[in-house]
Parts: sequence; C-alpha cells; structure tokens
Amino acid sequence: MRTVESLYQALSRQDCSAARALFSGDAADQFDPAFFRQFTRVEVADLQPTSRSAGSVTLDGVVSFFYPDGSLQKEARTFTLDTNSDPPRVVASAFGMVVRPRSPNP
Repeated sequence: MRTVESLYQALSRQDCSAARALFSGDAADQFDPAFFRQFTRVEVADLQPTSRSAGSVTLDGVVSFFYPDGSLQKEARTFTLDTNSDPPRVVASAFGMVVRPRSPNP
C-alpha cells in the first residue's frame, strides 16, 4: 500500500523521477506525467488488498483528482504490484469506474 501511496504523492508534486521508480515500464501508460499535470493534486485512498500470489498483490483503491477550478473527480482503480522488487513496483493499473463525477469540491 505504501508504494501506491508514495506513487500518488510523487505524481501530485509532479516528481516524475520519483514516480517512475515506483512503476514498471508495463504500467507507464497509466502514469503519464502529461496527464497528471492537469491536476493541482491527486490522492489515493481506501486501498484494500483483493488478491495475493507468490510474487504479487492486487489492491483496489479510490483516486481523487483535484482540478485547478476547484472541482473534484473520484475513480476506482485496481493496482497490481510486483512484491519481489524492493520496493514493490506497480506493474499494472486499471480504471474501474467513476465513483464521483467531476463536480465542485464541497
């Protein structure tokens, strides 16, 4: 869970090199720095393990995207991590569904 939290902290502060150290090349298309530049902040929360195997763990979580105009969108995502690497690295990530459509942040 710390790996995914650290990844989104790095993405939120636009630290591409720190973010790249936390995901594999296979997952790079899910963490394109150009995409994340459109947000003032991104956060991940509610991470829960959903499956484990000898070398991997899959987590479900909710990603919050904060836009410059103050609006917010939340999406469910799944993350698969390679637990054989140190630190574990995200090897896959998939969009699940929009939990909260983009709307003004209360």
